[in-house]
Amino acid sequence: MKHLPRDARVARPWKNGGGTTREVAVSPEGACLDDFAWRISLAELHEAGAFSSYPGVSRTLLLLEGEPVRLDIDGEAVELVRGGEAVHFDGGARVFASPAGVALDAGVMSRDARCRQHCRLMTLSGEVALLRSTAQGLMLLLDGGPLRVVADSGDAILARHDALRFWPEDPAELRLSADGMARVLLAEFVFPGEHTRDGRVEPTG
Repeated sequence: MKHLPRDARVARPWKNGGGTTREVAVSPEGACLDDFAWRISLAELHEAGAFSSYPGVSRTLLLLEGEPVRLDIDGEAVELVRGGEAVHFDGGARVFASPAGVALDAGVMSRDARCRQHCRLMTLSGEVALLRSTAQGLMLLLDGGPLRVVADSGDAILARHDALRFWPEDPAELRLSADGMARVLLAEFVFPGEHTRDGRVEPTG
């Protein structure tokens, strides 16, 4: 597993000037927006604007900082609020975002032809045991912390918005501990033919 600190990310401005994006992780490593299997990023929204279209991609979005963000997804109004539930939508949908002020969101993208995403939001305190479900995944500390993650292969201490990336060879069992409340996103990705640890098998086509 690999610790991905928030401070190591590079901010890239949007073409329309409406915000910036910092990539947290992408698979395969080094992939661009046209050929990733999955991608996780943090985006800062400065003003209202339309989302780029990603047909064939599933998207998950949640608000980390700032005032609520109104999303219009193919004509349906949805509101992102800090500490609220994630919003899932088709990357090919027409999406227009209207932030009430500067806002920071976390986004998970997965290409449907390559893999499927499973996102879990967890709030914890003290010590908790966690079993990962898939071979590839990423844990992002949304709020609170520091969060200590211990596995047979080593340990890491996550600050707020730090991430921890997992590969197939990493242990499935994790031990998490936080002095106060911590809110965590666990994004996992199942590729065709792979077994999940609850016995499910991802279809191959």
